[in-house]
Amino acid sequence: MEKKDNPSSDDASQTHDNYSQKGEDSANKKSSDNPFLTTKTTDARRYLEESATSKASHTEGTPRPLYGWIVGLISTNIDRDYRLFEGKNTIGRTHGNSIVINDSTVSKEHCTIMCQKGEMLIKDNNSTNGVIVNNKRVNDSTLLKNGDLLFLGDVAFQVVFYKRLYSRGQI
Repeated sequence: MEKKDNPSSDDASQTHDNYSQKGEDSANKKSSDNPFLTTKTTDARRYLEESATSKASHTEGTPRPLYGWIVGLISTNIDRDYRLFEGKNTIGRTHGNSIVINDSTVSKEHCTIMCQKGEMLIKDNNSTNGVIVNNKRVNDSTLLKNGDLLFLGDVAFQVVFYKRLYSRGQI
């Protein structure tokens, strides 16, 4: 199969449809205006089922609570999402970060998202190309909100809070 550099919107929607239907009973899916939220419900259900079976006490080797996701926007060729867990989530180009993004505009240790007390704070780690939240450059720790548009270099993401999906009954 030939790889396309710039997928069309039809290709993107087909990719999303394939992802959201894998192993998912269509009767269990919730509808949403935002197609990215549908993919998140499957992951969140799976996480809830896994964590419900074990009484994890946040020690080494046990899972941390899920806080949300950063969803790669297809227009920037990052067509995947990354889970954000309680505590420190480091994002960068090199291994050793919580989230590794293989893009030349992302610094080795680009930024940190701290998830605690029901909030997400993002901090630029002196990256070359900066962190932009809703078209404003981040210099200090900045509070993220559900739906914020986040740029790390040239890579765009949307912030999705787990708690927000849960309270809307989408999980």
